[in-house]
Amino acid sequence: MKPEAKIGVVITIGLVILAILIVWIGDYQFGQKGYRFYVVFNYVSGLLDGAPVKVAGMDAGEVKDIYLKDNKVYTIIWIKKNIKIERNMFITINSLGIIGEKYVEITLGKKKRLPVKNGDVLMGIDPINVSEILTRSEIIVYKLERTMVILDKLMGEEELLKNLDTTLENLAVLTTGGREIMTNYKRDIGSSIERITSTSLILREILEENRKQIKEGISDFRKASASL
Repeated sequence: MKPEAKIGVVITIGLVILAILIVWIGDYQFGQKGYRFYVVFNYVSGLLDGAPVKVAGMDAGEVKDIYLKDNKVYTIIWIKKNIKIERNMFITINSLGIIGEKYVEITLGKKKRLPVKNGDVLMGIDPINVSEILTRSEIIVYKLERTMVILDKLMGEEELLKNLDTTLENLAVLTTGGREIMTNYKRDIGSSIERITSTSLILREILEENRKQIKEGISDFRKASASL
């Protein structure tokens, strides 16, 4: 065999071995069929092309592409043909461990729904944005620190505390005085009502005692008026 032929054979064998290694490492399978659909997120938490897709914890496919469109993050999901995805399934981004590789997690729904078809667009559930949570926590801590500083200043100003005590004492005196005024006012009203009631009883007794005379007087008055 000529040296050139030997070199060609070695190169060919090397390429074949390299291809086998690529297939084995990348977990690709020649001739395997599947379908693709889109999942839209607002935030993908560092998800990368080629990230695995799991359905109920089982390897089911991979992320084929990630791109921005209309202020949204679109992901192209490839799923093996024998795995059916339904429209009521929950799609989110998870991680292997605390800071491990990101992957797409698809959780089964409770009821049967229409299956996802090739080219469909679904809405995903955004993962927790840890940096946003930390930022908000820092803001809350900062506001608490400012509040504590203000309280310390207020507690340290004796003049302000004295004024506050004086104000509270004046308010207590005012409340007590108002209560006494209302008590006296109620007492006066009660006395007036008693006098009115007593007068009414006296008038009623007078009317009862002189009812006959009053009726006769009214009758005589009517007769006199009629004769005029």
